[in-house]
Amino acid sequence: MSNDRTTAQSDIMEGYIDHYDPEKNFGFACVGRQRVFFHLSAQREVEGTPEEPIFTNRPSTEPPSWYKRMREPTRIIMRLTESPKGLKAQVWGIRPKRTWLENLVHYRTLTGYDGFEVELRYSRNGYRSQAHRKVLGRLTAEPELVLHDAENATLTIQFDQYRDHYSEPVERSVRHSFKLRRYDAHPYGDDLPHGRYVVDVPEGAGECVSIVFSPHWIGSTP
Repeated sequence: MSNDRTTAQSDIMEGYIDHYDPEKNFGFACVGRQRVFFHLSAQREVEGTPEEPIFTNRPSTEPPSWYKRMREPTRIIMRLTESPKGLKAQVWGIRPKRTWLENLVHYRTLTGYDGFEVELRYSRNGYRSQAHRKVLGRLTAEPELVLHDAENATLTIQFDQYRDHYSEPVERSVRHSFKLRRYDAHPYGDDLPHGRYVVDVPEGAGECVSIVFSPHWIGSTP
């Protein structure tokens, strides 16, 4: 094992930042019902995954992101010790977090849509605006997502194109690749009904496309 990693990970506790004072470099984190003091001087870099974070021995002076009533407080990992004033973090670090592109690969989000409907909705006035062109198809292979790094990926879909939900025969077979960049492509899925999943992607020349994956057959009721 590398010398810049700590060896014992079983005593790691996880919590979220409840308050941080950037001028004094200290704050408090919540671990269950307990409030834990932490100071920037005890921060360490963290490697590994969100499920298995690993402390290193490398100091970090990157202040945590925190503001009052933030929707998703920063999650940190800590080794705790007792002090005269209560619990404090002997060492702490920011818990690793995946980008949405990494989550697509890790959770195999697009797995299982093979054989079901895909619709490409092209628009010129931003995502979710009125589509000026639509392409409808049935996937003939599982969507292929290649992650180049945490910020970039390529999504390739292969489908038989139809004129509408009920048309036969197939108009043509299509294989198309889209470049996904973390900050200008956007996923939607958790709040969509009927198992749909959408990825919005800029296509250039002022055009963008919403790729809509739907778990039902061409020819069924949309």
